[in-house]
Amino acid sequence: MLSNAIGPNTAASTSEFLKAYNFFWFWTLGAYEVLRTMDQHTACFTTDLGKTIKERKKQLENLRMPFAKQELSRRRGPIYRENSITSFNGISPQYTIDGKTYGVVETIDEVAKFLGREIPTRR
Repeated sequence: MLSNAIGPNTAASTSEFLKAYNFFWFWTLGAYEVLRTMDQHTACFTTDLGKTIKERKKQLENLRMPFAKQELSRRRGPIYRENSITSFNGISPQYTIDGKTYGVVETIDEVAKFLGREIPTRR
């Protein structure tokens, strides 16, 4: 979808781009909730995996907060432009939040690879 909106041989399609932007927004909220639920039940996972889940959740939390609550993680008060695209890395829109840059494609890939692998449990 994003590559249909932005690519080396295509003109940017506003409707496709907005659709991709909206899906990323919803994907961020949903992926965070999956990791939050897993983090609440770390007794189900190995100790190392429990730590990794917590780290992944924290990374996604920093990205999620400006979108979901219009504030920065762990701080009250409004955001400035943290949920606005600050640049592009190829076709991947980038967001800069608290000095850290998050790429749409890279973030989705990283979390999807983590959640898509076989996850060992304590059973």
